[in-house]
Amino acid sequence: MRRTNWSLAAIALLIAGTAFVGATSALAAPAAPTPKTFTIRVGHGPVGVAVDPGTHIIYVTNTSSDTVSVIKGANVTATITVGQGPDFLAVDPGTHTVYVANSGSNTVSVINRLKVTATIPVGRLPIGVAVDSGTHTVYVANNASNTVSVITGTKVTATIPVGSGPNSVAVDPGTHKIYVTDDTGSAVSVIHGATVQAIAVGEGPLGVAVAPGTHTIYVANATSHTLSVINGAKVTATTALGGGPDEVALAGNNVYVVDRTGNALIVITGTAVKSTVHVGADPYDVAVDPGTHTVYVTNKGGDTVSVIKL
Repeated sequence: MRRTNWSLAAIALLIAGTAFVGATSALAAPAAPTPKTFTIRVGHGPVGVAVDPGTHIIYVTNTSSDTVSVIKGANVTATITVGQGPDFLAVDPGTHTVYVANSGSNTVSVINRLKVTATIPVGRLPIGVAVDSGTHTVYVANNASNTVSVITGTKVTATIPVGSGPNSVAVDPGTHKIYVTDDTGSAVSVIHGATVQAIAVGEGPLGVAVAPGTHTIYVANATSHTLSVINGAKVTATTALGGGPDEVALAGNNVYVVDRTGNALIVITGTAVKSTVHVGADPYDVAVDPGTHTVYVTNKGGDTVSVIKL
């Protein structure tokens, strides 16, 4: 289960180098300009963060407050009460609907126009959630049930068994394949229609993200301190990161990986670590607004969100 706080490690490990499977030499992080950063105070224990790219509104789950903070610009403009222990969340950009996985109440809260309009029972300990924007279908990883709940409208229409300890979910909108990290099984479950295929990755996989243009999958492995790159049905590259890699986001040619032990955000371009950016205490999740070139990182230990202007 992903809620382990990793032991402290030297942040220098992040910059020391990158080992790339199949490459002939180590890849070092080059010097990069320091981006502009500031923080926004939110509720208690912020964990998940999601961006509505159409409205540039940011949504943050506060797991200890049972709320979602709504951020516009540099300010919290609303606070919405949801279920118990809200974890990760996702936005359907076509409908501007927000889906919140409540790990403490085994439900998903549906938010429209700053109000909870439905509460949907799912499996035990729902953590990750993702939306297929083409079909408006929602997928929820139930960590303690080893299943994924499929939501259409406001009802669970299917329950799919996956690997051990499903954690995070990502959707490829072009292929409609669903990728689920199985954090105690060291694998990624790939759901395509009625079939489920397992792809072995590093130990303790947590975050997962899809590059729609290339259909490349990126998986952060917390226990083995690596980033797995999947093309097709196999891992084609592995990058050593050090620290405690957790959640992943993509924008352009960059991969953004949260490092919980180093209180940092790792920026990877291609197969090389480009830079690391210091954020707040105990960072958990990362999201990118491609329209404003802004990265958002939740800091559970500081009740803040780090805002990084690229």
